[in-house]
Amino acid sequence: MKALAGITLALVASTAMAQEAVTFTQYKVSTEVAADLARQCRVEVQLEYGERCERFYSHMENHMALYNNFTQKVDSEGDNAYGSADAVELELHQGTVSRLMENMQYINTMAELHTQ
Repeated sequence: MKALAGITLALVASTAMAQEAVTFTQYKVSTEVAADLARQCRVEVQLEYGERCERFYSHMENHMALYNNFTQKVDSEGDNAYGSADAVELELHQGTVSRLMENMQYINTMAELHTQ
């Protein structure tokens, strides 16, 4: 499961998966949860892995199909995939994604240090 942290939310996923109707709202909420769990895991991983990191890895594993499906939706629909989201909401979401990516990178680095 820890290897899942190395996956960059499948934002650039190239694997074709069954297409489900995924809304930007579903994607955004799941990403916000992942970012919060990654932040908690980052704090915890400084010492050792524990429950907070396990919740983060579990969330990522359980939502990977959603991320892949939304990425495919953006690829096929372009900006229409975001539905009625306005520029402010999209900008806030991009900040969430950036924080998530930063925390995932840190978690991966710490995981490598703990396994050496």
